[in-house]
Amino acid sequence: MSAIGITSNQKVIDGITPSSEDPQPLAQLILDNEDGPLGPGGTRALTCALLGQGPQLVGGPFKLLKYLRIWRANIGDDGTVALAELLQKGAKDMSLVFLELMDNKIGMRGCQALGDALSCLNGQSSKLLNLKLDYNSTLGDDGVSALCMGLRTNTVLKQLHLPYCNIGVDGARPLAQMLAFPSSAIQKLNLQGNKLGCQGLHHLSDGIRRTKSLVELNISDNRIVGDVDALTHFSRALLANQSLTSIDMMFNVISEDPKDENDPGHMGARALQPALSKENTRIKIFKVDSTLPTALWETLHRQEQKGGKKGKKGKKGKKGKKKKK
Repeated sequence: MSAIGITSNQKVIDGITPSSEDPQPLAQLILDNEDGPLGPGGTRALTCALLGQGPQLVGGPFKLLKYLRIWRANIGDDGTVALAELLQKGAKDMSLVFLELMDNKIGMRGCQALGDALSCLNGQSSKLLNLKLDYNSTLGDDGVSALCMGLRTNTVLKQLHLPYCNIGVDGARPLAQMLAFPSSAIQKLNLQGNKLGCQGLHHLSDGIRRTKSLVELNISDNRIVGDVDALTHFSRALLANQSLTSIDMMFNVISEDPKDENDPGHMGARALQPALSKENTRIKIFKVDSTLPTALWETLHRQEQKGGKKGKKGKKGKKGKKKKK
């Protein structure tokens, strides 16, 4: 770090340097703003150290690192570009499978660099399995579009987390296109706390219909209300899909007036019922907001029970009490 005029970060040094007590370097490195923001320059220095590139650096890439978490460290687009180079240049020798960059002011340029690094068209396929970009509100539609452009051809990444990233209607289309690509390996997509809305749900459904890998989808808290057309389109996509087993739609107030049977939210919720019929045993978990009328909510809500069915447990409990008496 001194080579580029930045004060050394002892936390980074301790994380990648073997000690006398533990001769093996850590497989996980967690950095936050506890010791001051890492910033773009610090991130660049970190990537150089991990790649073994630069003055007085010997031994080549840091091969044992598997999990890298950088939280609220203000790395921005420049720092993200440096990490993208780490993914690309270290693809062959490094073991990085998990990257979390929570609340780091990442925008379109950083996302484009990540997308390019994770694209299988660049000649080196990254080993990364899980990418978490939670709480980067600067990401937006342009950022997710740039990211998905590269992820379309990625055959390795299993989980993509984009909660609270300010993704709206225009961001739903590239996400759908990414899911629809035959080469996509995404099994878990977390879009909680964005603003897809009903139109965004409509766009996303086109990808859900075609994906063969997606198992878990979180679209909770996305301003999805009682649009019959959008919810019908979503329901039909769920029927066509053969891989999804878990969907979270909590905190989307589908019905504005639970007591009004003519409320569009009631009709929209009823449009979901064909996808949640008793015959469809593929979907194990379906979480929908409890603001719906109880009878309607019960036809949609599914929660996988551990250790057997809840009803049977209740009956056993009552029998046990009688015997005790």
